[in-house]
Amino acid sequence: MRTEPNLASELLNERREWTDVQMVPLPPFADLVWDSDMTMEEAVNLDDAVAVDHKRSQRRIVLQRIRGQIRYWFTTDRRPEVLNSDQARTVCELGWVASVNEALLLCDEFLIAGAEEPTARRTVLRRE
Repeated sequence: MRTEPNLASELLNERREWTDVQMVPLPPFADLVWDSDMTMEEAVNLDDAVAVDHKRSQRRIVLQRIRGQIRYWFTTDRRPEVLNSDQARTVCELGWVASVNEALLLCDEFLIAGAEEPTARRTVLRRE
């Protein structure tokens, strides 16, 4: 039984004025499930992820609430052929933020302002 509101709904409620981004629901995002003790039942019952894409660039942030954390993965170029290329100059980062507010700040800085290294408070697990 869900105890927290849907993350996509929370983001929409707080950022109705976003005009340069679109949100796309995704099934649970495997790269964000790094818990070695997660049971199959828990994994199957995860809430959906949400992709937040910039409309005029290839930047993307994927957000998903897992075990009370809002986990994220972002990239400067979401095209699959670029992500899988050895020649890519793509920046990717994986981590988590403590709140919806911090997730919104990360989206604002990375997607709207185009920051290469956002200053939003977050825990970075991996950056490439």
